[in-house]
Order: sequence, then C-alpha cells, then structure tokens
Amino acid sequence: MSSDHSTDGWKEQMRATIDSQRGRARRALERHRHRLKSAESTLLEKLEALTVEITTIDAQAEQRAAELDRRAEELCEQAEQMEQRLLECQQRQSSYVESGLIGSSDCDSDRHSLGDPADDWREELQQDLAAARESERELRSELAEIQRLADSRAEALGLLRDQMTALAVENGSESELAREVTEL
Repeated sequence: MSSDHSTDGWKEQMRATIDSQRGRARRALERHRHRLKSAESTLLEKLEALTVEITTIDAQAEQRAAELDRRAEELCEQAEQMEQRLLECQQRQSSYVESGLIGSSDCDSDRHSLGDPADDWREELQQDLAAARESERELRSELAEIQRLADSRAEALGLLRDQMTALAVENGSESELAREVTEL
C-alpha cells in the first residue's frame, strides 16, 4: 500500500513538474513570439521608410538629371547663337571692306580705338561657357551625392532584408520549439 501511495505521489509530482515546465516553456515561447513580432514590425517600418526615402532620392536624381540636360541644351543654343552673331558680324565687316564703305585700316584702327564687337562677343561667350561649365560641375556633384545616398540606402535596405530573412528563419525554429512544447 505504501508503495502505491509513494508511486502515486511520485507520479503526481512528475505530472506537476511536467505541467510546470510546459507552462514555463509556453510563457517563454509567448515572450519569444512577442519579441519576434515586435522586431518584425520595427524592421517592416524601417523597410517602408527606406523604400520611401530611396524612391524620393531616385525622383530627385531624375529631376537633377533633367535639369542638367535642359541647362546643357540651353547653353549649347546660346553658344550657337553667339557663334552665329560673331560670324554675321565678321561677314558684315568683310562686306563693308569689300564694298569700299570702310577700309581695312579703318577696321583695324576702329578695333584698337573702340574695341572689336566680335572680341566682346567672344569674351561674353567664354564667360557664359565658363558659367555653364561651373553649373554643370555643381549639378554633377549634386547628382553624385544623390547617387551616393541612394547606394547607401540600398545597402541599408539589403541589411534589413537580411534581418527579415533571419527573423523568418527564427520563426521557423520557433514553430519547431512550439511542437516540442506540445509534445511535452
């Protein structure tokens, strides 16, 4: 009899111990699930924010590139117009000399005393081209900075994806742990 009581007591104690261990394992599993869900939520928020930021950076880069192209076209048109005006001026001067309205020595003396309009236009054209080149350098520098930012964000996005993958793997091991707890 006493051996039956001690066996029954031992069985009850083992059941209580197993139930206690199951309870602790379930609570630990729930805490672990909560942490995983929280981490997943945080990572998803970061992923969404980075995606929005990358989209914004891409839009800015496209806008800057369009501005750069437009400005380059404007400067080419201005340069062509200046060259055309210079050519017209030189042709008029040549026709005046050929027709005898002015002598070539008059042109030379006028150039020395008044300055050659073609020289003025050349100088103006060179200044415009220098300003255009500076603008182009600045825009290219900004574009390069935007590209560096985009690359940096893309790298961060890749890291977040790696973390999400790790969480998915961890969730898989959590399912295995849940099965083991259930089997207890």
